[in-house]
Amino acid sequence: MSNLRIDYGQLHGLVDEGKRQSSKRKRRTRRLRMLPFRVVKGAVALVVLAVLPFVLLIRGGVFAYSEWAVGTWPALLIAVASTALLLAAYAWVLTRKLGAGKGVRWILTRGAIAIAVAYSAYALVFVASSNVKSGSSY
Repeated sequence: MSNLRIDYGQLHGLVDEGKRQSSKRKRRTRRLRMLPFRVVKGAVALVVLAVLPFVLLIRGGVFAYSEWAVGTWPALLIAVASTALLLAAYAWVLTRKLGAGKGVRWILTRGAIAIAVAYSAYALVFVASSNVKSGSSY
């Protein structure tokens, strides 16, 4: 008989390594299969986030006027204020996700409020050419 012995203790690490690589492959293929769903989900979320301020501005003003029976100008002010707060919340969340400092967060939230107020003021002052009477038609 020979004195040759085989040590199977080192094979245990090789089996674990194979299992790890197999699980990595499974995770990678699962991520690739889920990619189109994640892209569609992100696109839908972006569309909703882009449309929501306009819906809030228009429907909020109409709701305040019709349901709460406030005047025209107070209803418009309520809608503008709620839209400005929504845009400020967007800016605040975005700066938190990006890891921006307090100064950048302050500037972006105030800028979002200013953009909402400026857009609403422009919409109040703008008069389309189709809504203006010409001098010749009486």
